[in-house]
Amino acid sequence: VDCQQVMTDVRAIAAGAAHSLIVKEDNTLWVTGFNGYGQLGDGTLVHISTPKQVMSDVLMVSAGHSHSLVIKTDKTLWGMGHNEFGQLRGNETENVLIPKQIMAGVAKVSAGYVYTLILDQDQTLWGLGNNEHGLLHSGSFLAKINKPLEGYRRFKML
Repeated sequence: VDCQQVMTDVRAIAAGAAHSLIVKEDNTLWVTGFNGYGQLGDGTLVHISTPKQVMSDVLMVSAGHSHSLVIKTDKTLWGMGHNEFGQLRGNETENVLIPKQIMAGVAKVSAGYVYTLILDQDQTLWGLGNNEHGLLHSGSFLAKINKPLEGYRRFKML
């Protein structure tokens, strides 16, 4: 198999439908790929074919279909990209072209197709975005959750 080296000193990666997030050992975030919703966080809708640095102080990343999530070293959660269902900004539905803070005190995050699950430092699970099939564990099938919804306290990690 022929593979091409893209970068060195990489600590974490995440792949969306057509975009990539790369965290280097120096905690910088590099992005590449499709940017039709601003999911690369560079303030444009221009696709990027060569990795471009867009943030620093990054701890971990997660990529949804067309949205990106970043936990910074200070445990704040940031998001950018597609936001039609409020998966980034709750009751706002405009796409986010530059990283905007979602909440603080975050331990882990996972991006779904058009929803977001957030585990805070107290091990409380929160959800944002499309809940059409009960994905956010709200006890209902509301089409959209427009604010971080507390799902479970003391969610046990496997």
